[in-house]
Order: sequence, then C-alpha cells, then structure tokens
Amino acid sequence: MSRFVLGKTKRHIPLVVSIGNKNEFDNVRTIRNALYDGADGFLIHTEYLEEQYRSDECLKRIFEATEDRPILVLAYRGPRKDETDDDRAEFLLHCLDLGADSVDLISDLYDPSPDQYTKNPEAIKKQEEFIKKVHDKGGTVMISTHTGRMLTLEETLEIALEHQRRGADIVKMVLMPDDYGMVPEALRICQEVSKALSVPYLFILGKKYGRATRLTAPLFGSCMVLCAGDYHYCTNTDKPHIRAAKAVFDNMDLEIFKAIEYNEKGIL
Repeated sequence: MSRFVLGKTKRHIPLVVSIGNKNEFDNVRTIRNALYDGADGFLIHTEYLEEQYRSDECLKRIFEATEDRPILVLAYRGPRKDETDDDRAEFLLHCLDLGADSVDLISDLYDPSPDQYTKNPEAIKKQEEFIKKVHDKGGTVMISTHTGRMLTLEETLEIALEHQRRGADIVKMVLMPDDYGMVPEALRICQEVSKALSVPYLFILGKKYGRATRLTAPLFGSCMVLCAGDYHYCTNTDKPHIRAAKAVFDNMDLEIFKAIEYNEKGIL
C-alpha cells in the first residue's frame, strides 16, 4: 500500500489533487496534467461520476492513470440521491478491489446528523465494522466531518479524538468560519488538535474566509494540501492549483517555518 511520510524531506507536505469530474475522460485528463505538475496523490469524488462511468472497467482506467500515486476515494451524499449509506459503503470497499488505496468515511455514515457527526451507538458500530473491512483489504480510512459552521477547540477535539478511537488512519475536519476574525483561532485549533492526535490530521477551513489557510494550515499541523489539477466547470476554486502549491512548498523549508513538531505520521 502506498504511503506518504512526513518529516523526512524539505517539502514533506503531500500535495493531493482533488477531482470530481463527471466522466472517465475528464478525470484521466486532470490526473495526467496533475502528474506532470507534481501531484503526490489523488482524492477522487466518485459520487459525481455519471452512471455509465462507474463500471469496473472505467474505474480501473481512472485509477491506473494515477500511475504509482496513492488514491483516496469518496462517495459523499448529494449527487446520487438513490443511494443508501450501505450502498456507498459497499461501493467504497469495491473501489479498494479495483486499485484504490484509501477511502473517506463521513462521520455520520448510517445516521445523517447535524455537523455531519453521529453519536448513535448502532451507527458507530457499523462504522467500526466497515473500517475493519477496509483494513482487512489492506486499505486505510480517512474519517471526515464537514460541520457547516465553526466549532470551538473543545468541540473539535472531541470529534477528532472520537474519529481516532473509531479507527481512523487519517482524521479530517472541515470548519466554516463566518468572518476573517475567526481564522487565527482556527489555526490555533488546527495546531492543538494536530498535537493531540496520534494519526495524521487534515484541517480545512471552507469557503472564502478559509482560502488563505489552504496553504498555511500545514505550518500548524495539517498533513496535506488538497489542490486543484485544473479549473473548470466542476472545480472547487477555493483549492489552490497544484502548480501554485508546489511553488510554495518547493521554496519553504518547513524545518524552519513549521509551527509544531511533526512526529513523522504516515498518511495514505
């Protein structure tokens, strides 16, 4: 299984290109361009694929286009309203059989909840069973929470530590600040949660107030940068382009500028 390791090179923050195209051809095109620009790995939103491109053959060709780079797959709610959470879980497991390395498990899977975070014991048990199946296949699991609002440090810590307890190999938190005044506190939250976890932590501030932190959060402990491989009809333009991110980290010695001490946590 492919891994990135933090702490061993000058630019030790993986640059992972996030892709959500509707068809095989656009996905492969974005992947090939991103490889040329230096992508370390790929995060693929399979929920946006149109039905005819969700076949085993198409998925294999998309995954194979990444060459030897790690692949993390998502199957979020929203675009595919006919799917149940059980359907999504089975699809993610099948993607591992087709060549993916890692899957994203939303932390309210099996129990849609406010802040995308469930405390339902039955749902948590099913999540833990799913995580075991992923690990049995040799894959890794990112557990993610997209809150839609800001949280306090205490609230963020509670959720992140529970992700870790459930078996996450990577913990992902996406908070939504209401103004720029919340950004300094958000970076403090990133730093404190990163130090509290024993697994890698991906911290993102969403929407316009979080744009400045996409490239600065790694200085405070976030384990990777999610980048755009290109900008077009389905790209989240809050993400920095892979070329911009690479230019930043190729010219920044994180041994000097990082705000916390990394402990070589491996990701993906």
